[in-house]
Amino acid sequence: MEQEEKKCESKCCDGGCPSKKCFLWIFIIIVTVGGFFYYNQADAPIEDTTPIEVTENEDGTKTVRNLEEGFEVSVLKNTSIESRNNSILFYESEDKFLPDYSMIIIGEANGLSLEQWLEGYHQESWLMYYDDREMVKINDMSFYKIQEEGDPVIYSYYFVSDDVVYVLNTPEDKDYSAVLGTFKSLK
Repeated sequence: MEQEEKKCESKCCDGGCPSKKCFLWIFIIIVTVGGFFYYNQADAPIEDTTPIEVTENEDGTKTVRNLEEGFEVSVLKNTSIESRNNSILFYESEDKFLPDYSMIIIGEANGLSLEQWLEGYHQESWLMYYDDREMVKINDMSFYKIQEEGDPVIYSYYFVSDDVVYVLNTPEDKDYSAVLGTFKSLK
């Protein structure tokens, strides 16, 4: 039996008992291959899935149109705009670490009012701070501002237009009525 153990210790990855050296080489190979795939995946371009059209206006603003979903909104001229994963990201500063705000289409309201839709959404997703929501009225449209829990804290402005639910999300608690007031449905 001792002879068999000694025989096992002397072999490395050749059908006998694997040694620590063999495990180390396998670990190095796995980490190297995994790192290679992770690095190549991180450099892969993010697919632009939200078709937008941006027009610069004479008054120092830009109009952002999503023709597929049928809406437009105007922003300041120096705002950088990206579309990603069915969201439109807006950067007001040159630091593109986090967007200053984003606009997302959540789905259809199915004939429900904003209040009714939010109540159902709250029950499904356990919307934090739902009871502390604030009604904001801009140009005959109603928005609900809700502070959502997270790091960073997110302020969300939910609204309905042409039976579609939208949300403008931002990590900053500032007045976005200038942007929200320019929202127009193209349907």
